[in-house]
Amino acid sequence: MLEKASIGLSIFATLLALSVFVYTEYIFEKPPISAEEGLKELKEEASKISVPASFDIENIVINLRSEKSKRLRFLNLSVHLIPFSDKHRDTLELNNALIHDSIIDVSGHMEPDEINSITGKILFESRLKKQINERMKADIIRDILFSKFVVQ
Repeated sequence: MLEKASIGLSIFATLLALSVFVYTEYIFEKPPISAEEGLKELKEEASKISVPASFDIENIVINLRSEKSKRLRFLNLSVHLIPFSDKHRDTLELNNALIHDSIIDVSGHMEPDEINSITGKILFESRLKKQINERMKADIIRDILFSKFVVQ
């Protein structure tokens, strides 16, 4: 008796799932959206998105240590720090010297060949973001973008 009930329940569940699939794939049709309504929805969604302005640090030149060669190597870069919100911009401006020090400290602990590779740049970016956030004792930096990154 219990076996017949479980078989009947399995068949019922299978038919229910099959009917939902058939309805959504073959019977149900989405109502068409007019171009005007779609444009209006896109504009409303775009107005809700706020992108904080970046904090720019232009043209820093940093001497890099190189144990492999006697040649002096340096890093020339421009950095754009993207904060989590616009209210953090004042904090970044007040801590400009701390940010410069973090850039020098992080780059000074990396080899020039390491920084010049793609993985080295990603590693440099993540270490820099982590150190700036730790020194400011808050998560302020969301992203770091480099507009100039030259190792010579």
